[in-house]
Amino acid sequence: MIKEKEVTQGSERKGNRAESCMREIDGQLVSGQERILMRLRERLARRYRGFTAWIKLITFYELAVGMKSTLSHLIHYKPITLQYPHEKRVLPDNYRGMLALLRYDDGTEKCVGCDLCEAACPSRVIAVVSAEVPEEPTKRYAREYSMDMTRCLFCGLCVQACPVDALAMTKEYEWAVYDKRDLLLNKQQLLAIGDRFEAEIAERRAADAPYR
Repeated sequence: MIKEKEVTQGSERKGNRAESCMREIDGQLVSGQERILMRLRERLARRYRGFTAWIKLITFYELAVGMKSTLSHLIHYKPITLQYPHEKRVLPDNYRGMLALLRYDDGTEKCVGCDLCEAACPSRVIAVVSAEVPEEPTKRYAREYSMDMTRCLFCGLCVQACPVDALAMTKEYEWAVYDKRDLLLNKQQLLAIGDRFEAEIAERRAADAPYR
């Protein structure tokens, strides 16, 4: 009985070993097949990439892609160039153009000659000479007021510094001159600009009033 058990156990062990060997062989075969398939796929991918690169080379693919954008713009072309000076661009409401001096409704000048605009200007554009109003020594006015617009930054600090709103920025920008000395503006020229754009300045300030 003992010998028969030993024989059966030995045969079982041999059978288990054989099964494990077969499994290992099968696993090696499967892994080998997978490697072969992977290599085939890589070769096919390389050949496909080479073929597509060759096709792009002979058909000028990159140039065609670039010309697609050019042709689409050409077909759907919309001109954006304005025929200046016959056509003028619509400027935003907060555009900061040429400066102007303003008057009250009765025609008197608003400027009191306090020199705050001159002090606020970072590039020293403004020059103010103040004087007393005749027969009213408590009141002052700007006897001389000049601006060198060749140095102006159009920052608007002088407008913000003015306590009586005597300065304003207009939408005027057509000041191309041959002699830069023509851009040295005196008080009368600045008042004339303010008179010309009085309605526009009043409308802009009315729209801006809730935010001031």
